[in-house]
Amino acid sequence: MEFISQLENRTIAAFNDSKVQKLMLIAFADAYGAFLFGYFIPVMKYSYYGGFVSYFVANGAIQRLRKYETLFRHRPTNWKFYHLDPSLFLSKVEPVNEKQLKVDDHNCHQSLSAGLLTPTLEIDVERQELLLISIPHYTNATVRNPKSKDSSRMLLNYYIEIVRCFGNKKDQLATFQRELSDWLSYHMEYILTNDTLLYPAFEGVLRITKSIEDARKLPKKSITKSNEHSVENDIVDEDDTAFFESSTTSENPTEMSTLKKLSIWTGCSLAVLLVVYIIFKMQQNRKIISNNRFTHGRRKTLPKRRASSIRKLPRTASEQEDITVYDRFKSDKINDSKIKTKEHRNTSIARFIKRIRPRSWKSGATHYKPIKTELMDVEANDDHFSPRQQRTPKSDDPEAGPSGLNRKQGPHFC
Repeated sequence: MEFISQLENRTIAAFNDSKVQKLMLIAFADAYGAFLFGYFIPVMKYSYYGGFVSYFVANGAIQRLRKYETLFRHRPTNWKFYHLDPSLFLSKVEPVNEKQLKVDDHNCHQSLSAGLLTPTLEIDVERQELLLISIPHYTNATVRNPKSKDSSRMLLNYYIEIVRCFGNKKDQLATFQRELSDWLSYHMEYILTNDTLLYPAFEGVLRITKSIEDARKLPKKSITKSNEHSVENDIVDEDDTAFFESSTTSENPTEMSTLKKLSIWTGCSLAVLLVVYIIFKMQQNRKIISNNRFTHGRRKTLPKRRASSIRKLPRTASEQEDITVYDRFKSDKINDSKIKTKEHRNTSIARFIKRIRPRSWKSGATHYKPIKTELMDVEANDDHFSPRQQRTPKSDDPEAGPSGLNRKQGPHFC
């Protein structure tokens, strides 16, 4: 509404001529009056009677529509209502709060007389206006003007008081709600159809209708549940075996639940014990491995570990019978390795002798023959001497031959 008022003032202020301003005001009233009359005011009324809009906003919209209508002799023909579905508004309306409907401590229903709970209205049929409303409040009646601001939320407050009084008397409360809903459905046309009239006395009246509908739905649900329960009882009575089966199944769930709990607890405890045992064993293995490392020091090489694993003490006859094929294969391997090491040593010595062997030299004697040296042993022979040397007497002292060795001199090993 503030937007419409600002737009109206700016459009009129844009022109200086008074005649043009009047024509622009009529054009503006024709356009926005149709919008207010056809759509805005009906929606605003549903919102006001549903408790969404305050009296100040609703009254401002009504006053602006009346202002635009005074500019015309007759209502323009292009002002038409839009088709609105009231069920959309009723679905969004909230019922009366349960905190407001709490039962009073005093027995106020005793002061209420039956048949005088529904309000009464004085209606002008020609104008279709509500002139007066009378509400029986306990023993004294209250008469108010429904169009005045002083009677705001009058019917809603009356409904809350009556429900609080009949909170424990369900039968009387049901009759009151039924009579009040019939009365509202008959007079709702006068409340909503009048275009330029607003009734503050009926503020929040749609909340009353919504709470009455909800109260009617609750007994239906309880009746359907009771019918289902009675049908089940009839079926059980027809078949006794089904009754006993249902009784056993009704008792079994508690037992089954306890058994499930026990099985779950035992399974969890066993799993925890297993985890603890595995951790304990892993710690023991780690300690053993660490102790072996500290005692042995450096790790042995593969041949040393194999040699240390072989038993050095001689076995008895009974133990020799228990030797497996694997042990024999292992011992054969060890013997082969020993033979190979000996052969390797001999060949290495022979190579060394061959390396340090003296070079061959030629003697100046005419009958000299060179000695054939061998790899391992070298001895002097008489065949290698000259005839003069052979005829000379042999003395005890050895004389060096051409090869530097005598027969009495033992074999020379390098």
